[in-house]
Amino acid sequence: MIKGIIFDIGGILVNVRIKSFFEHFVKQTGFSKEQLYAMIIMGGEWDQFEKGLVTEEQLKIKIERDHGIKPELMDKMASKWRNTLSPVNETIEITKKLKGRYRLFALSNVDRNTTEQCIDRFGFYNHFDGVVLSWKVHMRKPERDIYEYTLKRMGTKPEETVFIDNFPLNLSTAKGMGIHTILYRNPEQLKSELKKLGIKV
Repeated sequence: MIKGIIFDIGGILVNVRIKSFFEHFVKQTGFSKEQLYAMIIMGGEWDQFEKGLVTEEQLKIKIERDHGIKPELMDKMASKWRNTLSPVNETIEITKKLKGRYRLFALSNVDRNTTEQCIDRFGFYNHFDGVVLSWKVHMRKPERDIYEYTLKRMGTKPEETVFIDNFPLNLSTAKGMGIHTILYRNPEQLKSELKKLGIKV
């Protein structure tokens, strides 16, 4: 019997199109969008940034040192990026309908500035019994520790819990722990997958 549901935030509750976003900065940097994504997001320093162990200033210094992108341009990129974020109202409506019937938690890899400048203002946190953010707990998906921490806070067992994410890698660890997983594509598909688990929306 399902007692708890965990929602990822980026790409599910908040629209995120980071790869296409980098297209705007190809001319200014001389790098392709794929190169920009690899340099900024796939670098090991980004993991530390989302864990709250490295500041945004420290991240910018490293990117300038390694790739020559000036901090001023990085500031412009960060500002434009955060301005592209918007709530996914259809999925947020699903959380409203589940509230009170299940233990609901949000779990996200996200940095402090993005949380405080954007996500805090979207108004969906009150649908959840708890919110686990990587920068606050110094852990990050797909590390096993962050799932164990979330389950402990929820008070549910793995087999009683569903985890919804739009990245297969983030789901693999959870699935290996015995948590039910749903690879999110869109709100209608999510409703269908929840129904298969006996969860009415």
